[in-house]
Amino acid sequence: MKVAVIGAGFSGLSVAWHLLKKVSVTLFDKEGIGAGASGIAAGLLHPFAGKWSKLNWNGFLAMQETCALIDEAQKEEKLPLADKRGILRPVVNEEQKEAFFASFQKYPKELTWQENRELSPALFISCGMVVHSQRYLQALFKSCQNMGLEYEQKEISSAQELSHFDKIVICTGSGIHSIQEAKSLVVPIMKGQILELQLPEDPSLLDIPLVSQGYILKSEKANTCVAGSTYEKSYRDLFPDVSFAEPYIRKKIKEFSPLLAELPLISCKAQGRVSSHNHLPFIKKLSQKTYCLSGMGSKGLLYHAWMGKLLAHAVLEEREDHIPKEVLFS
Repeated sequence: MKVAVIGAGFSGLSVAWHLLKKVSVTLFDKEGIGAGASGIAAGLLHPFAGKWSKLNWNGFLAMQETCALIDEAQKEEKLPLADKRGILRPVVNEEQKEAFFASFQKYPKELTWQENRELSPALFISCGMVVHSQRYLQALFKSCQNMGLEYEQKEISSAQELSHFDKIVICTGSGIHSIQEAKSLVVPIMKGQILELQLPEDPSLLDIPLVSQGYILKSEKANTCVAGSTYEKSYRDLFPDVSFAEPYIRKKIKEFSPLLAELPLISCKAQGRVSSHNHLPFIKKLSQKTYCLSGMGSKGLLYHAWMGKLLAHAVLEEREDHIPKEVLFS
C-alpha cells in the first residue's frame, strides 16, 4: 500500500510516522516542515488546558501518546526536545481560583496548590512541559525519513493529483479549504497571534512557564520569550497585526505579572488554526480512499500523536469503529 499525506505539521508527521511501520508514505507540503501553525506553536504541553484548568477530554491518554512520540523523535536529536520542569498557572480572579483548586483536589498526584502571602495562588502542573516545536518537528521528520518516508515540497490542491496512491490523508490545518475534497467541511479558521519579547540577562527569570488566560515562557533563542495568544474569530487576513495583538496579549500577561507584561517587543507572528464545534480534533473519511485529520485548534501538541495513531490504524484496517465518536466528523 502507498499512502500520501498532505501537510507537514504535528498531525501530518504523526500520521506518517505511524503509517510507516506498515506501508510506504510520501509526505507533501508546499511550504516545508513545520512551516504553518505547528512551527510557531509555543510548545506548552499538559492535559489541563483551558481557562479553568479542567482535565481535557482523554487528556492523560493523549499526553501519554505525545510523550511516547517525543521520546521516539528524541532518538534523532542530541539536544533535548522538551523542558520537563513543569508549568505554573497563576490565579487571576476568585472564579478561577475556585476552578483551579477544584482541579487540584481531584488530581493531587499531577497538581500542586501553591499559596503564600507574597505571591498569588497558583496551580503547579508537574507533568507539564515545554516542547521545542521546531526542533521536535525536524527530529520527527528525520525519524520518518529513517523509516523510509519520501518527501516532496509541493502544493496539492486536489486528491485527484494523487490518484496513483492507494490512500490519501489530508492534514493541512488552516489550509484545509485549499484542498478541493475538503472545501465542503464547515469548520471555522481562527487567527492566533503571539509576541516575541526581549528578556533581560537574568538566567533565573521565567525558569518555569507561566500560564493563566495568557501565557509567557522562554523561547529557544537566548534572552527572548514568547507571549500569547489571541483567538480571533473575525479578522481581515492571517498576517501579523501588532496593533491588535500587542495590547491584547500584554493585558493578559499583566493580570499575573505586570513586570513581564512590559518587556520590549521584538516581533509578532500569526497563523490560522482550525477549531471544531466541540473544540476537539476531528477525523473524517471523505471518500473510499481519502481521509482528513484537522480541528486541532490550540491543542495540536496534546492530541496529534494519539489522533495520528488512530487515523493510521483506520487507514491500514479500512475501518473506523475504534475511533471515539467525539472526534468523528459528522
